[in-house]
Amino acid sequence: MANDPVMFTAEAARRIAAATVRTELTPRRSSARPKRAAQWTYSHARGKVTTAIPSGTFDSPSETGEVQIYHKDATGAWRPRGDPVKVFNQFKGDPVSVGVAVLLGWIAGDWWLVAADCEDS
Repeated sequence: MANDPVMFTAEAARRIAAATVRTELTPRRSSARPKRAAQWTYSHARGKVTTAIPSGTFDSPSETGEVQIYHKDATGAWRPRGDPVKVFNQFKGDPVSVGVAVLLGWIAGDWWLVAADCEDS
């Protein structure tokens, strides 16, 4: 069972190929020149808080904090990219202050606080 091959119908294979082309903008034929993907789907991002992020709960997350996201450039240096983004927070506790390093997660079309650097008391 675990080693049984997976079988696709010809129609299922065409549907999967078409979905891949639409999503990744890759060509169907190996002889065609590959195109660069038009979209980037985030998973996690590094950033610094620019507007304090209040605490929240699962049922009532805060949504007033902002973070400047950083990307690694060709030299390996981390540089700010674009404008600060709105960040949701479902965690209880103290607000996250301006200037604190954070990790964000891209969840259902919004940026969410995943982790924050410890702050000095």
